[in-house]
Amino acid sequence: MKFFSLFTIILPMLSYGIMAAADNLAPNPGFEEIKGDQPIAWSAPQAKGFEWKVSTDDRHGGKAALRIALNHEVAKDAHIEVTSDQFSVTAGKLYRLLGWYKSTGWSGKGNIYSQTAVIFYDSAGRPMASRDGMLLQLPYAPTEAWRVAEMVTPAPEKAESARLMIRVHAYDAAQEKSPILYVDDFLMQSFEVPATPKDTRRWGYPARTYGVNASAEKIPDSRVGGAWHARVGVNQAGTIISGPMVSEQGPGMYRVTYRMKIADNTSSDPVCTILLASNGLLNSHSLRSHQILATDFKQPNHFEDFSMDFLRPPWGGMQYLCTWCGKVDLWLDTFTVTEVRRLPDRELVSFYGESPTGEVKPDRAGGLFVLRGPFFPLYRLDELASALGTKVTRVAHMATPAGNSVLNPPFPIDAAELSGLRAVVLADVDAEALSFQGRNSLHRFAEAGGTVLVLGGWVSYGESKMEDTFLEEMLPVTSPGSFDHERCKKPLPLTPAADWVAGQGLPWKEAPSVLWMHRLTPKPGTKVLVTAGGKPFLVSGACGKGKVIACAGTVLGTAPAGTKVFWGWSGWPQLLAKCLSQ
Repeated sequence: MKFFSLFTIILPMLSYGIMAAADNLAPNPGFEEIKGDQPIAWSAPQAKGFEWKVSTDDRHGGKAALRIALNHEVAKDAHIEVTSDQFSVTAGKLYRLLGWYKSTGWSGKGNIYSQTAVIFYDSAGRPMASRDGMLLQLPYAPTEAWRVAEMVTPAPEKAESARLMIRVHAYDAAQEKSPILYVDDFLMQSFEVPATPKDTRRWGYPARTYGVNASAEKIPDSRVGGAWHARVGVNQAGTIISGPMVSEQGPGMYRVTYRMKIADNTSSDPVCTILLASNGLLNSHSLRSHQILATDFKQPNHFEDFSMDFLRPPWGGMQYLCTWCGKVDLWLDTFTVTEVRRLPDRELVSFYGESPTGEVKPDRAGGLFVLRGPFFPLYRLDELASALGTKVTRVAHMATPAGNSVLNPPFPIDAAELSGLRAVVLADVDAEALSFQGRNSLHRFAEAGGTVLVLGGWVSYGESKMEDTFLEEMLPVTSPGSFDHERCKKPLPLTPAADWVAGQGLPWKEAPSVLWMHRLTPKPGTKVLVTAGGKPFLVSGACGKGKVIACAGTVLGTAPAGTKVFWGWSGWPQLLAKCLSQ
């Protein structure tokens, strides 16, 4: 349940942001450089009961992966620490670690855990402590498939270098017979402060307990009327207070802010650890964490904000957690999530790879998949399907809960599910509604020979949040940005291009007109099929083996007497059919 609706609108952003900057810092990150059967730039100075070497048979990418296997003859307390060479870091910068993991053979008979740690060092080469989490906690249950884990952590003050450590520890290991951990494709990057975003979105959530008996207390200074109160002598240390598991934000860079207060700030005792969980990652609770001390509060009995920046993965829900340490009374009021920067689709692919998918086979005799946005009935898409000799075989509706767009049902993330379709039609549906995986799927559909038709409206083009997405890349037109649709000074008549033979046989004598248009510019190599008062109205462009058609017209406005709007024109369905058939 969200709190006060102000948090779901666009608000000015303060002067802060982060963006990926550096190349991959991890030494030999894919374990491709090999000496004998072990990877160069990695060593295992402490190993008991585990064997480690390069695997060329089971790998995530490239030609090799790291294989860590339990020795069948080992006694109890087997352990190994596979450590990279050191690399330079800058104190205070944010660092992101992503890795791919696969585990097999874990039976659950032995107590086994595994971690990947970032260890920072000062100028004297001494390891440095930090109150920020620096571990990827990896489950020892079998994954049987490659899965990704990631985290973000700041380099401590005075840090000059770091190294990565893959740690596996087994208690009662003799009970386990064949557990193997595979690791591959580390990505270690730093993040810089970019220019201030022009605007951003925020979401707010009230706090609640998570499997414990802390109580909600009505207090006047709460933002939502009450805050969860963890009390010394009443609640147990380890009490978790949380927000709901939410999937409302797309992939990108965000800040989460915890609004808290304590009864006494005079000691340096730890108060709590704030942390993030994602059920879309292998390591649910390692995405970002920070321990807060009582002395971090400026004053007692006064709500203060504590924030962490993080990268949200492109799948799964997010949960914002607070683990109480039991030293001092704590009140937690609300969680606020602020969008810092959306990540380009191409950058997301480079981070996470493409979603697994089968072969997509469009069918030029197949049906239409219509994504329905505002005023979609006015576009008469069932008549379009009839003009093509087919039907609308699939539909999805766009909604905007919490200020962000989603499709119901969601757009397929496996492009193979689009096989058998002739075209996908976006009837005033924005890029956000498709999700990163859906946009990737749509792109693959077009490249394989499918057709995509994009229609104008309230949330199309400049209002579609399409910057740096596959949809923007696919479109045969460019937009100047937000508020790119405008009212025409007078109705503009539609005219087919002189060299577009297919469009000549339509009832143009009815003088179809447009009242509102998007200001779109055709990309080089595309073809303008229809103009409106000399401006591009219908533009077609190639995308791989397929094509994408953009309509600059909208179904907005009230027509003056005697004016025939294009969507009410008898030739409108046939016009679109000819565009899709060419």
